[in-house]
Amino acid sequence: MRGVWQKYRPGLCPNAEYLQPRMIQMKTNYWDAEEAKRQARILEKTVREFKPS
Repeated sequence: MRGVWQKYRPGLCPNAEYLQPRMIQMKTNYWDAEEAKRQARILEKTVREFKPS
């Protein structure tokens, strides 16, 4: 079976190009619940820094 290949060039996917540098990746598969809670507290603290008072 042959695939379809398209060479990427800037401007090909403007929506993705706009969003990608603004996205945050978050880990969701913690083995340890305490570590997940710790990360949630860190995220909450970070979000509060950007929230207008």
